[in-house]
Amino acid sequence: MLEEDTRQNLLKALEGLQKELDEKTTKILELETIRGEYERIKILIQLIKEELGLEVPKSILEIKSGGGMIISGEGLVSFITPKPIAEGASEIFDEFKRPITIKEIVNEFRRRGWKLSENNPQEVIRSTLKRHPKLFKKVSRGNWKKIQRIAQVGSPPSQGGEVE
Repeated sequence: MLEEDTRQNLLKALEGLQKELDEKTTKILELETIRGEYERIKILIQLIKEELGLEVPKSILEIKSGGGMIISGEGLVSFITPKPIAEGASEIFDEFKRPITIKEIVNEFRRRGWKLSENNPQEVIRSTLKRHPKLFKKVSRGNWKKIQRIAQVGSPPSQGGEVE
């Protein structure tokens, strides 16, 4: 058993570390909120520029290439971009760089203007994650992570020449 002085010092150190961890967690949550606000402001600026004719509407370009739908909004033209759910979830995991909940994925899809079921979006995301076990793994109740793929062993790509 540890001496009482050592035990007390370790308990103080543990308390200090826990407090520091709690502060960092709070800051991370604040930064995520700020990031979301930043993205919303950026989108609004783009939509206003499009409405004023200062920039070519990205929504129109995406429709021409088969990538988006225009939906009339309150005085502004807004759009929802279709995004394959597995691809979108993968991008979100890459940005978050930590296990995330299905609710967070749904919120990110909506924040980014990606098309997602209105009726039961969480179940749509959950079933997509389950259908791709080589890409996503459930790590605890409600938390999922992206499995980082290791490059497959095989012949290296040809060097320096054109593909025939």
